[in-house]
Amino acid sequence: MANVFSFWLKGLPIQCGYFFRKRAFRGLQSFVQKIQPDKIYCQLVRTAEYVKSFPLNKTIDYQDVLSKGMFRRYQKAPFYAKPFFKLEYKRLLNYEAQSFSCFNHHTIITTMDRDLMSIKEKEKIVIVRNGVDLSKFKYEAQLKEWVDYAIANDAVILYDAAYEAYIKEADVPHSIYECDGAKTCAI
Repeated sequence: MANVFSFWLKGLPIQCGYFFRKRAFRGLQSFVQKIQPDKIYCQLVRTAEYVKSFPLNKTIDYQDVLSKGMFRRYQKAPFYAKPFFKLEYKRLLNYEAQSFSCFNHHTIITTMDRDLMSIKEKEKIVIVRNGVDLSKFKYEAQLKEWVDYAIANDAVILYDAAYEAYIKEADVPHSIYECDGAKTCAI
């Protein structure tokens, strides 16, 4: 609770304080210093506080527009809760805009979400649908490599097709079973 109060006093979103732990931050600092990564990937704006001061190449995946979600909660809140939700909405709105410049790269899951962002340079936010950038992979070739490896090494592939319904590209396989031999090694 101390973090929540501290962040509230600083004018930062309460949910950033809720998810921030000084001990975790110190551990992250130590870890980053030890391994010296080339890049840091941060998921959700409320975790930006952990990494925004690191002088590294950083990517933030907004996933959703948290400020818009808070605005919707404000609209539906009972009258006595409206001031709280409105304040948190405004703080998130400001925090999303202020933290933008702390990151080199920005992603979000839909064009609609990007369009809802109140950031001047929102065109720099790359759409990565459902967290998977399909343009970066050659799925059919990769799946075939996995199948060939499994057959050659007498291995079993446990294949999760949870995102199959979201694949809209004609040239992306909807199932591992579209690869020759997959029925002998994939579940």
